[in-house]
Amino acid sequence: MSQFIITTSPTLRNTMLNELNAIDASCRCEKEFGYGIFLVSFAADQAAVTAEIVRERHTFIKHVHPVQAEGRLRNQLSGDLEMLKGGIGKLRLEAGRPFSVQVRTVENITYTAKDLEVLLGRHIEQTYSIDAYFDDYDIPDDIGQQIIGLLIFRDAFFMGLGSAAESLHPVSDPCRIFSRGPVHVSRAEFKLREALKIIGYRPAPASLAIDIGAAPGGWSFVLAERGMTVIAIDPADLDGPAADHPNIRHLKMKVEHYTGSEPADLVVNDMNMDPTDSAAAVLTVGRDLKPGGLLVMTIKLPDGTYQKQVADVIEILSPQFECIDVRCLFYNRREVTAFFRRVGNVPKVVGHRTIRQRPQR
Repeated sequence: MSQFIITTSPTLRNTMLNELNAIDASCRCEKEFGYGIFLVSFAADQAAVTAEIVRERHTFIKHVHPVQAEGRLRNQLSGDLEMLKGGIGKLRLEAGRPFSVQVRTVENITYTAKDLEVLLGRHIEQTYSIDAYFDDYDIPDDIGQQIIGLLIFRDAFFMGLGSAAESLHPVSDPCRIFSRGPVHVSRAEFKLREALKIIGYRPAPASLAIDIGAAPGGWSFVLAERGMTVIAIDPADLDGPAADHPNIRHLKMKVEHYTGSEPADLVVNDMNMDPTDSAAAVLTVGRDLKPGGLLVMTIKLPDGTYQKQVADVIEILSPQFECIDVRCLFYNRREVTAFFRRVGNVPKVVGHRTIRQRPQR
């Protein structure tokens, strides 16, 4: 038997549980902590469950870490720290392999998650002579580092050891990290920052991006700040610094009227519309994406069969795009983020059905 802390979007709870049942039909949700965080038990052992989660890259699981130690706390830093040190003693830390401590707290306690990350990290450095990774302002790229995951809920803690690859995400609470930065145009900026980090995308010098349904301009701004030239397509105005950014060219039109022919390195799409309409809109600019170029899009999931909606989008895009991954990221709510790669030469799309775009949220 094994237990894991698993995170999803609250609205996608049942779909996530369906994915877990495919791993182990006897799995059970033992506790729901709120905010889409669950304690789930499996009849299979930890290694088997972890291997299956990593192999399948389940769409609706945001983050997972095993539970190998648990106990009660008193909401007093000094005493709780000793309890947590005891929990660390039950983990099998590897000598010579860097680590980080990642803490999430549900409901208020008298100390912060960062306090525990630093204090427990120093304890492990001194006790086990292992190098710690403390700088959580920059999410590390090393997916092989050891990660001590710790969830504190009221007076209980749940702790386990894994890696970023096994956890499906480099950190357990990127919202706490990204939200420290300023909001320049809209909070949607954080969603793209997380997506680009997950896929490991770094734009080459003088590269070109097309942002369809760009208003109010948060995604265009993120790309422009990374040195890309951005063609922002939207009949609505761009706001704030996106409106006059020198790297952003705003075309005030609907995407189906776009007739540009500049080869792009990246296409992004965060339009709030029916997922099949959104995929159809992508096809009008897909011809301008270089072979091998990247498409990043959110798939909005209105009430219905979420897995089918994702499958429909992949099918619509399949003539032009190969699906790399579909992930439920921390900044996704009732949506997922999909990553596609442009395949070889495809015929130009002639004509396009009317796009029924919902009002901006």
